[in-house]
Amino acid sequence: MNIYWYVSKAKLDLLTEQAPGFLTGIKANIGFKLGLLSGSLEGTEPARTAEDLQRVIKKLQSQYEIKDFSQLEDGESPVVVSFDGNAVRQINNNVFWLGMESGSRGLLLAGSPASAIGSPVKSEDGFSPSADPVSAIRSVFSGDGDAAGFGGTRMPLSSSLSYAWRTLMEDADSGTLPRAKGLALFARAVKADRTQLRSIRKGNITELIVGSPIYVEQA
Repeated sequence: MNIYWYVSKAKLDLLTEQAPGFLTGIKANIGFKLGLLSGSLEGTEPARTAEDLQRVIKKLQSQYEIKDFSQLEDGESPVVVSFDGNAVRQINNNVFWLGMESGSRGLLLAGSPASAIGSPVKSEDGFSPSADPVSAIRSVFSGDGDAAGFGGTRMPLSSSLSYAWRTLMEDADSGTLPRAKGLALFARAVKADRTQLRSIRKGNITELIVGSPIYVEQA
């Protein structure tokens, strides 16, 4: 039995609509057709959504070589990446977040909490407003530069996104974390702020792969 943590109906609909070669130019359509942090499974049939998901997965796998986020070459910018490993999930600042690591890379995914299934751990305090990782996530998808802003404050994306990943992972013990796998839309590879990550003994992470989940399944 498949146990899903997250399924984005909005992304499935977008991917299903595409003709052969449907990933070509899809990034240009994301901002217009897809509310990155909005969407819902309300009013949909879980069985139908699961069927749509399996069709999209098969279509993607038959037409494209989908790499795990840890296997990307320097400078490589795919549309979709896969992931499989011990993961942290959380709803924070009204956003679904997922964090994972493999080798020298960390994975940071953000999506609509309306697409979350089950009960992710919720943060009571929320992220620091000055870090503003939500604006940072929007910036990496829109290509609005290398800084995120909150109240007139500008922070490098590296610092803001590293803060979000650090906050997710700081209490994580890979020996006790559940394992998850899935696919995500790739946004950007960002150099990690290693000064921040050393504070949680993750100084080995040199780069963050940032994106938004299509689906997350407990492995």
